[in-house]
Amino acid sequence: MLSRIYFAVLVHGLLMASPLQATKAVATPPKSELRVAFSPKRIVNGSACVFTVRSTKKLRTVHGTWLGHALDFAAADSGRTWVSIAAAGLNTAPDRYVLEIQAEPASKGGALNGRMTIPVANAKRKTIVLKELTVAEKFTSPDAETLKRISAEKELKTRVFGDVAAAPWWSGNFGLPLDSTITEEFGVRRVFNGSTKSEHKGVDFRAFAGTELIAANRGKVVLARELFYEGNCVVLDHGQGLLTIYMHMSRLDVHEGDIVESGQTLGLSGATGRVTGPHLHMSALWYGMPVDPLTLIALQLPSRKTAKIQ
Repeated sequence: MLSRIYFAVLVHGLLMASPLQATKAVATPPKSELRVAFSPKRIVNGSACVFTVRSTKKLRTVHGTWLGHALDFAAADSGRTWVSIAAAGLNTAPDRYVLEIQAEPASKGGALNGRMTIPVANAKRKTIVLKELTVAEKFTSPDAETLKRISAEKELKTRVFGDVAAAPWWSGNFGLPLDSTITEEFGVRRVFNGSTKSEHKGVDFRAFAGTELIAANRGKVVLARELFYEGNCVVLDHGQGLLTIYMHMSRLDVHEGDIVESGQTLGLSGATGRVTGPHLHMSALWYGMPVDPLTLIALQLPSRKTAKIQ
């Protein structure tokens, strides 16, 4: 369900009234109304969301900012409806955050500007207590040479995760990477020896070794290689600051720089990297902030003419 809020817009520097207010006839430019909606109705930390901007006029561009990040909206129809994927990260504090919108009309006229406040609630997360660790010792106590590898891979991931496309490359709804059950949810806190050791920043799917894994949506392969912790790993850039990540694969069928379509095979599931058995770990990041992939998949998104991926 969409939550919709009407707000005033600035046209040629003049504040136009909200549609809910009565106005007197004055010598001002014709009113142009912007409407913004967001989904889901309740946004929590760790959840993806979508902002929709509609106008009575055709728009040339729509941009915005939220949570300190830029929003590059994509046209979803003839230029009167624009959408952008965003998210509240796992560690986003519960609060009310201002969304700023700047729209440029396709015809002559000044920019349309608006702002609204969007609440982010605190999600309840599950905590599990680990009685013993069953991960191989090389992952819990790596030697000096392995530590150098881990450091180099950390730099690589920082670079890849920080260089995300603002332009929208996705089209239509995001889908599951395979048809299977979930064995561990997003955000689960793992406690060992009385202290929190980690938070699960993805979703684990049951997957026997050799299960075909597919792309959740259209995007560019920005990483496809074997990593120490993640094993054989694929990272897709979908634009608008959004990445999806697929880990522990036994085989990679794509290469860095490839353009993949929604549902295209990425490779096969496995048990590579730091794992206790075969499965798929899927993560999502929005401008580096961990997001529950299932909330991304739950969004209702329009099919649209896709931009050329550079």
